[in-house]
Amino acid sequence: LMITHNLNLEGAPRSFCELAIGLKKKGNIEIVVLSHSHGPLIDIYKEWAKTNNYNIVFVKAKSC
Repeated sequence: LMITHNLNLEGAPRSFCELAIGLKKKGNIEIVVLSHSHGPLIDIYKEWAKTNNYNIVFVKAKSC
């Protein structure tokens, strides 16, 4: 389970995306991304997963 505050194309979320994809490339793991808000990075995750025949699960957190 990987948790990020958003999926925008900016600093930490972009690095987070690279980390998640890197971890997936190195091992047989399932990536589950939990984010308070979705953004453009979700398309990068999905395209990478489709190209590499992987599944990535996205969960949008609810506000308290």
